[in-house]
Order: sequence, then structure tokens, then C-alpha cells
Amino acid sequence: MDIFGWIGAVLVSIQFLPQVIKLAKTKKANDLSLGMVVLVCVGAFFWILHGILVSDLPVLATNIFIFIVGILMLFFKLKYK
Repeated sequence: MDIFGWIGAVLVSIQFLPQVIKLAKTKKANDLSLGMVVLVCVGAFFWILHGILVSDLPVLATNIFIFIVGILMLFFKLKYK
């Protein structure tokens, strides 16, 4: 049932969007943990590799999106420290 993978992928993918939107609006990143953002990016990177190796499109798509969002959070964290 690939549909469950896609539902999970969408829900997990959007989990960080409220944070990115808040960072962009407030231009404040003091309370954002740099360690958490780095772990999100590194974790997503390895999930991307896994998704490629096992040809799992939901895992791959989810983690590409999470990696991009993680990079955005990292950008805002460094810009608005």
C-alpha cells in the first residue's frame, strides 16, 4: 500500500514549514537549536541515499524536501543569529 507511504511522506515533509515561515516573518532565530537543524539536514541526507539505494520514491521525495527545508532553517539561523 504505497498510499500510506505517501501520506506519511506529506505529513513528515510539512512538519518544519511553520518554523521556516516564522523565521522568515520574525527574522529571529535565537530559540532555534543549531544542533537540531544540522541533525535534520544530515539525517535527511542519509535518508536520501537510502531512498536512492532501495528505490523508495516516498522516502526519497520526503527527505529531499526535508533537506531543502533544513537548509532554509540553517540559512535563517545563521543569518538571524
